[in-house]
Amino acid sequence: MKTPFALLAISLSATLVACGKADAPDTAEADAKEQAAPAAQQAAAPAAPTPPAAPVRKEPTVEDIERWQRGMAAEKKAVQEAAAKLAATAKDDQAARLEALSASLEMNTLDAGAAAAGVDRDAYRRIRSTFSEAVSTLSPLEMEMDVSKMPANMVEQMKQGREQSAAQLAGRLSPDLFAALKTRAAELRQQDKELVGERLKVASAAR
Repeated sequence: MKTPFALLAISLSATLVACGKADAPDTAEADAKEQAAPAAQQAAAPAAPTPPAAPVRKEPTVEDIERWQRGMAAEKKAVQEAAAKLAATAKDDQAARLEALSASLEMNTLDAGAAAAGVDRDAYRRIRSTFSEAVSTLSPLEMEMDVSKMPANMVEQMKQGREQSAAQLAGRLSPDLFAALKTRAAELRQQDKELVGERLKVASAAR
């Protein structure tokens, strides 16, 4: 026969075993929750914002020639308005004279040119820069300088240099655009030179 102490010991052992078995699922569940928490946090974290795509730079086209012409006409008008304002300004009003001079500069007629061309500032600036350089290379040498008193061999060397520059230009532009600029080079160069001449008039009058 078992003593009361033995029965008590058996009872306590059974209780502890039962408690251990009851606690095991809770412990496993807690471990599972701890392992799942980082994954849940990662899933809940907002995704990093995608950086905006860089704007695609559009190369000038044949259609841009007409835009450039409209832009040059608008810039010329803006310079002439600045010249008129300068002419109406008193000689001792330096602030007003500087304002008129500033209005005639390339950077300040850019908006007028872009608006007339129907493009934004950056697009018009690229068109203006590309085409102005192109037509100054493709136009006849006689439009750039007086060669009448230069030795023939010097004139020939200068023409050859311009032909080399034209060949490099042809490699940077589309064939259609290069052909269109070459055909109209003298006309476009004349309009570009007239705009530059108007700016020089204002600068001279502002002195």
